Amino acid sequence: MIFLRDVTDSKNAEKERRAMLKQNIAMDQLIQGVTRIVERFAVCDLDSGIYEYYEMNNESYYNPTGDYRELLQRMSGEYVILTEKINIQMDDLLSPEHLRKVIMSEDDLYTFEYCTLDRSSYKVMSVIPVEWKGSILSKVMLIAQDIGQKHELEKLANTDALTGLYNERYLSERLKRNGKLRKKFAMFYLDLDRFKPVNDTYGHDMGDRLLKAVSRRLCKCIRKTDYAFRIGGDEISLIIEEGNINDEFCEMMVRRIKSVIDRPFNIEGRLLSVDTSCGYAIYPEHSQKIDEIRIMADHRMYEDKTQNRKCGRVYNQDSERTPYC
Repeated sequence: MIFLRDVTDSKNAEKERRAMLKQNIAMDQLIQGVTRIVERFAVCDLDSGIYEYYEMNNESYYNPTGDYRELLQRMSGEYVILTEKINIQMDDLLSPEHLRKVIMSEDDLYTFEYCTLDRSSYKVMSVIPVEWKGSILSKVMLIAQDIGQKHELEKLANTDALTGLYNERYLSERLKRNGKLRKKFAMFYLDLDRFKPVNDTYGHDMGDRLLKAVSRRLCKCIRKTDYAFRIGGDEISLIIEEGNINDEFCEMMVRRIKSVIDRPFNIEGRLLSVDTSCGYAIYPEHSQKIDEIRIMADHRMYEDKTQNRKCGRVYNQDSERTPYC
């Protein structure tokens, strides 16, 4: 009996050794295949918490091996996840707990996009299941691929060629997205009064220069997390999604926008001045329908324009206008 048990144990050990060898060969083949198409990747053991990092261009950006949690913490300090959810971090999406929730079978592939903090580099992370212990995911491969060209093309498609602001196409997309997520935001509509005399007097090239100057000033009085759009002609829209958004805040923003834009512009030695009409609406406080928010902001902008006309202004093409109301 002892002999039979020894023989059985020996056979089981040999079986396990062969299975391990077969698994290692499969892993080597997988790594060799991946190296043909990507520049960097990591194999992560979710049980032991150890990763192995591979860099094809010999830059060795991360240590060849180390603690998986520490790797995730470092990545979280270097990259931003491109998602509508607020405060989602790299170490949240790539934690063993989360990966075991989203990867349930060998056919599952988990991906998300991310970028550097300064948004100079865009990448996509693909997580591939590599090894299982029963039904529990135990090892994954993280593959990072550059998608900067894709985002550059998207930026071109969503940007106004003259001013560099976002265009109406992206405005519609942003409104649709916020409505789907029921995300609170304030929308501002701006129109440049007395802009036509600049075009009529100095030509459209001077008008284009003035629009560019207005856009630059406008971007300086809003945050990087806010959105500025050129709707067409001299109409501009803003969307502000974060912060304490209420009527008091929006009225303060209207005053701030006017004070910034209404100052004279010195373009090629000429002082050019425009007035700003501005209206706003808050979603969902003023309406739960996205289309109505846009209409309300536009309507209030025209009410402000009417009030400006009633107020009246003395305009001189080469000097600052003087209000007399």
